[in-house]
Amino acid sequence: MLGAVVGDIVGSIYEWNNHRSKNFPLFGPDCDFTDDTVCTVALADAFLRDTDPARCLQDWCRRYPGRGYGGRFHGWIAAEDRAPYSSYGNAISIGGDSDTVAAIAGSVAEGLFGVPEAIGARAREYLPGELRGVLAAMGARVVTAR
Repeated sequence: MLGAVVGDIVGSIYEWNNHRSKNFPLFGPDCDFTDDTVCTVALADAFLRDTDPARCLQDWCRRYPGRGYGGRFHGWIAAEDRAPYSSYGNAISIGGDSDTVAAIAGSVAEGLFGVPEAIGARAREYLPGELRGVLAAMGARVVTAR
């Protein structure tokens, strides 16, 4: 999960301007967490509390508006109804934006190689306390499960 957050933050400055080079700064003053981190944390929170993922997604996304949610998803966040709305991952199906692709790549990299502590610590600096809290709780849960 930390790998996804790192990827999201690193890729955030390229969300509307995709970057294909391997030469880029990992963190900078314009980096920030986006909808990918909020949704990842929301699903982790649902898992940790054994509660409805849709409710957690709406709750967390309402707490962090303006993070790059797509139009239909934004409408779903605001709706009282939590029913599916037939979105099948538009960002990925149309090639993905850089922060989403980076979040996915970060997840895979974490699974294969882990996240160096210095990089994880730097990414956590961009997160509000409640997001860091869920991230820490999920990390503890995964470590305990091993």
